[in-house]
Amino acid sequence: MNYNISQYGDSAVLIQFKNEISYEVHYEVRRLYEGLRKQAFKGVKAVIPAYNSITLLYESTLLNLKGIKSIVKEVMQNIDYNSLSSYQIEIPICYESSFAIDKETVLNQTKLSWEEVVSIHSSSQYLVYMLGFVPGFLYLGGLDERLFIPRLDEPRLKVESGSIGLASNQTGVYPMAISGGWQIIGRTPVDLLELSKTVKIEMGDFVKFFPITSDEYKSNKYQPKRMLIHGN
Repeated sequence: MNYNISQYGDSAVLIQFKNEISYEVHYEVRRLYEGLRKQAFKGVKAVIPAYNSITLLYESTLLNLKGIKSIVKEVMQNIDYNSLSSYQIEIPICYESSFAIDKETVLNQTKLSWEEVVSIHSSSQYLVYMLGFVPGFLYLGGLDERLFIPRLDEPRLKVESGSIGLASNQTGVYPMAISGGWQIIGRTPVDLLELSKTVKIEMGDFVKFFPITSDEYKSNKYQPKRMLIHGN
């Protein structure tokens, strides 16, 4: 797959792949990201992946644009995506009305029953495209198109920590109480920020949700694990 490398400030470059959100582009981004991270090239300070690009920060006294282009070419020629490991994390979600604050809107827009919404949402496997816009927020791909709905017209000033929402072709979990405009369909009792101290969820991992009752939510007995599903 083709890519373009351009200067991005005094000591950074932007490595841009095809401008779309897709598994195909993600695999190329991850291949380059993992290669750069594992080989620890001298002068490379940070590698920041996104949906279809990578921002590379470098020490300008040690590297320049020409040198970075050479490094990227070397990595892309030598890193095989099939050699990379993949993991899955299973996260419990309570989809009951007390947590699904946008339930009626979702039902009206999808024309589905709530049982169908829960079944569809919890039966998919979601790819972690990247992490941002706050610590612990997972941008997940793989949402069934039957659940594609727009964001709220006006974002809420506060969305409770653990809330799971829908926005266009994405789903995601709020790791902390912040403002946001995603349509909320449930909540997890798992503290994702606390979980990240022991279970590191990374780009390229997969997330699977499973339904729980409000009583099970209150018991909060869940300790998600990162399970290897491909590779070594």
